[in-house]
Order: sequence, then C-alpha cells, then structure tokens
Amino acid sequence: MSFGGPVVLVFLIPLILSIGIAPIIPFSDAAEHNQICIDKVWLENSKGKIACVTQATADQLVKRGWGTKLSDDIFAEKPTRTPTGKIILPPYPDIPDVDPGLLAHNINLGAISDKIDYINSPEVVKVTEKVYVAIGYGLGNITMIIGDDGLIIIDTSDSYEVGKEVMSEFRKITDLPVKAIVYTHHHADHVFGAAAFAEEADDDLEVYAHSTLMEGIYGENGETATIVSYRGIYWMGVALPREGPDRVISSGIGMPLHIGGTTGLVLPTITFDTKLEVEVAGLTMELIHVPSETPNEIAVWFPELQVLQGAEVLYKLWPNLYTIRGVLYRDVSLWYKSIETMRELQAEYLVLSHTYPVIGKENVNEILLITHDGIQYLYDQTVRGINKGMTPNELVQTIKLPESLLNSPHSDWLEERYGEREWHIRGIYSGLIGWYNNDVMNLHPILFEEKSAKIVEGFGGTEKTLQMVRNAIENEEYTWALELATYVMYAEPDNEEAKLLKAFASRVLGHQAHTATSRNMYLTEAHVLEGKIVIDPSIGAINDANQVKVIPIGNLLSLIPAKLDPEKAEGVNTVVGLYFTDVDEGYTMHFRNSIAALKGELPENPDVLMTTDTETFKKHIIGEQSFRESFELGEIQIDGNLDDLILVFNMIDQVTT
Repeated sequence: MSFGGPVVLVFLIPLILSIGIAPIIPFSDAAEHNQICIDKVWLENSKGKIACVTQATADQLVKRGWGTKLSDDIFAEKPTRTPTGKIILPPYPDIPDVDPGLLAHNINLGAISDKIDYINSPEVVKVTEKVYVAIGYGLGNITMIIGDDGLIIIDTSDSYEVGKEVMSEFRKITDLPVKAIVYTHHHADHVFGAAAFAEEADDDLEVYAHSTLMEGIYGENGETATIVSYRGIYWMGVALPREGPDRVISSGIGMPLHIGGTTGLVLPTITFDTKLEVEVAGLTMELIHVPSETPNEIAVWFPELQVLQGAEVLYKLWPNLYTIRGVLYRDVSLWYKSIETMRELQAEYLVLSHTYPVIGKENVNEILLITHDGIQYLYDQTVRGINKGMTPNELVQTIKLPESLLNSPHSDWLEERYGEREWHIRGIYSGLIGWYNNDVMNLHPILFEEKSAKIVEGFGGTEKTLQMVRNAIENEEYTWALELATYVMYAEPDNEEAKLLKAFASRVLGHQAHTATSRNMYLTEAHVLEGKIVIDPSIGAINDANQVKVIPIGNLLSLIPAKLDPEKAEGVNTVVGLYFTDVDEGYTMHFRNSIAALKGELPENPDVLMTTDTETFKKHIIGEQSFRESFELGEIQIDGNLDDLILVFNMIDQVTT
C-alpha cells in the first residue's frame, strides 16, 4: 500500500517533532500563496518563507526556534467596501502628476530660447529679415514670407479666429498685401484659418496646394469622420480639465487643440502633382510633393532665401508615422524618401509647421539625416521581422533604435512625446499585411464579451478577478490591472468596481505617460469611466455649416451609403432621383437589399424625384431644416410622393428629414 507525499507528511510530523528532527514543511513565498489558511495558522521561517500548518505543529516549531507564528490579520484580504457599500480604492502611488520628461518638453518645444514657455507665451519668431513664423497661437504654426510687393502665407492654423490674431501680429511687421496662401497639407490645423489672410489680399490672391488636398479634406470629413473625431477627443485631451493633476498639458506637437472656432477654408486656385516652380512677389517658390504624414504633403523651397518650409514631414520629436485616432495608412517608405529629397536641397534654414525653426546648414542637414535614418530603421526592421513571421507584439518588444541614433547630438528630435514607436510598428504591420498575425486562433475568434466571461470564470469568478486587479495595482502592474478590469467590465457591464479600478489604473498610466497622446487618452478614459465627462459618439457628424458649404454635393452624397440603417432598410426597394439646379448635377440613389446604390446620373424612372439646390439640401445634412419644411417653403419640388422621400432618408443616420 502506498501513500501520497502530503498524507505521509501529515502523519509523520508529530513523530519527527518528538525526536527533535526538523520537519520538511512546504514553505513558499507569500506572493505565491492563495492567502487562505482555514482552521490553521501561518508560520514564517528564518528565510521569510511561509506555510499554513496546524496550531499544534506551529506550537512545536516555535518552541524549537524553527519558525514564528504570524498574526491572523497579516494575510487577511483588505476590505474593498465600506460598511455602507461604498467602493474602497487602493491608495494612490506617490508619483508626479506629469512625467518629468514630458513636462520639460512641454515647457520648451524646441524653442530657440530655453526660457520661453511655448504653451503659455505665443510669439512671432524672426528667422531672417524676410521670414517669420507664428508659434503657439494655434496648434499649427503660420509662416510669413515677405516678398518685394506682397506676402506669402504658409499654413493658416485651425480657425479664422487664430488666423485673425496672427495676421494682426504680422501687421506689426509689414503692411504688404497677401499675394499667396500655401497649404502644406489638408489637416484642419493648417487650412481652416485661411479666410483671415484672404481678407488681407488684393484681387490677385492665389491659393496653392497639392492636387489631392481637397480629396484629403473630404476624406477627413468622410465615411469614418465620426469615429476619427470621437477618438480625437481622447487623443487631444480636449475634454480634460485645464487645471489640476489630470489637466491637459499639450498635444505633444504644440498647444492643446481648441475646438469651436470658425472654419475659414479658402479653396485652392492652383494645384500640382509632383513639383511646381512659380514666382510670387518677386521670389522664386518651389512646391515639392513630399508624401509623409499625409499623401498630399508639400514642402516649400525658396532658393534665394535658402529657406525650406518642411511642413509636417518632421518636427522636434519623433514623427507620427501612425496616428492613434485612425486614418488611412501612412506610407512610411515614402516618408523617409521625402526627407532625403528635402536634405538634398542643403537649406540654411528649416521652418516647420510644428515646433521651432532650425538655423544653420549643418544643423538642418544633421537633423534631417537622423530623422531619415530613424524612420528607415524602424520600417526596415519591421519588414524584416514580418518576413520572419513575428507578430506585432513580438516586433514591438524587439525593435529599438540603435545607440548611434539615440546618442547623436540631435537625439531630442527622436524623443517620443507625441506618437510612439510601438504604435508605429503596429501601424506598419497592419498597413503592409493587414490584421492577421499568423495564428489560426484569430481566424474566427469568439466575441470579446464571451471571451471575457470565460476568463473571469477561469480566474474563479468576479470577486477573485477583482482581487487580482487590486493585487496587480499593489504590485504596480497597472497595464495588467487595466486588462483584468476590462475583462470584468465586458463580462459584467454594470460592475461599478471594475470601472473604478480600471479608471484608477488608467489615471496612474496617464500620470506616468511619456507622450502627451498617451496621457490624454488614459486620463480621458479615467474621467469617462468615473462619469465625470460624457463624450457623444456622434460628435464627428458633419454638421459644421462652413465645412459642409465647401464640400461638393457629390462628395456629400457619397457619405450616405455608409450611414444607412440596414434594419430600417430591410425590404425597401425605392429609386430616388436628386437634381441640383445650381450645379446642374443629377444623381440616383437606389435603396435596395439594405444598401443605397449611388450613381452620378438621374434615373430614367424614379419612384420619387427631388429638385432643389445644393444649399437647401445641405440644410438637411447639418440639421437646420427638414424636407417637409423645405417643401412647404417651396425650396424643393417633388415629383412623386414626399412621404416616400422622407421614408428613405429616415433610414439614414444624422440626416434631418
């Protein structure tokens, strides 16, 4: 007959003790224990290990000096609620509310003078007698080039109000009229202040841009505008307080984004594809296509002045090769090639759309070189790892910039204060080969809610999983705590303790974050979970009258199919004709099989035909007026049944019928 080890040990311990031999007790680290010792006592040996033994065994061991009994409450679980049921959160760690490196970067975002507080003290920086750049008035910089008889404005920041303020500062330097406006790319913080500068122009104003700039603007306000704008609230921290430990401190590349300004876009009058050389106000201006942060990015080169306006191809921190708010893939291989194109110009001055200018040919060359090499290294090594079958998680753990770059004199241009290389590696992976990570487990995964419920059950249930969250927080494993709390939240959406613990971990990670973007996103999530702020998921709907005004009607109609509610459209088969008199354009929308099929021509036999002008139709898009109101005012004519028109447009999200 044989006995298992533990059973034999139980029977032999009294005998061993009686003859004075030290018994073999299964001591272990406290952290490895389940912290439950029912009807027994905890014993600690001289090495700090613990064991759960009977009272009699503990007495004998203590008597012989082989251990020390611990009090009952040493391993007792800490209370998680007050007697009234209020959730008790763990003590907050003793850490700064802003990462010191991020705070230092925020105070001096590449300023020529180390004493300048970039965020709180906007200024117009003189680069040369003919070149000035306004920094800190809005998220994006505004550059003024002074020609013989007029001004060239490069980028216009994010609103008419910002443009107006900067123009008033420029007027302290010169009273020459604006001859040209150049958009380096389509992002809002570069184009929406243009109207303020157009007001200062004569009748010969030209607006220059890449041929795909308007396509980029329509795309930013297109099919995915709602989710991109929603993420943007987190990304820029616009809902965070302006004071206190959770304050928004910057966007990483500049001051915090202001929302609510007037959109002042002026449409381009001259566009090009690859390169354009023109003379403006007595100066030779070369516009060069440099695809990078956007496909329509352009650099502006003034050979007589030896000044290169480098757009957003780079700035004094690691470039944002992928944006966490979500846009189309940014071709990283084209990005570093664009930097080489700029480096070949051998500029004496490099003026940028974010952060401060660079002075001196050697400095400009070295900064362009290390930025080029850093981007190419990240891209090449990501591709190399992909071809070895590595997953995104494996890639981000192994790819680090070489010491030769990190220790270079201009290594501060590689600091992660806006985007993070980990995200960019994942972005390259997804952009090149898509979402699949070589594991068949991910071909048909179960719903995350179901997965979460099974994980929580596997951990022993909700209470034990929540205790694991608390243990992770106590062990300063905040990312793991975040993940564990998320499983509970998906398994039990109404679990308040899980929400508050996730908020707790998010706040700590936000305060520890070394990039402004991470800080903003973590802290916004904490405030949302705590119910301190509520973000409307539909916040990105196209309802800005100034934006809608400049979007061609065909582009606006192209957004409708992706806003169709399939349940409302089930069984509907209706052909709608839309004719817009002011632009002489006709369209067909065939609602069938829960889709809206759009064609750029009028149907031969529509079920209902609406005739109107684009201005009236756009009122329905921005919620100013219903179809019935427009009909009663005589602003639309209906051939067919008005109710049929209202029926189909009622199936579309965010359209006023």
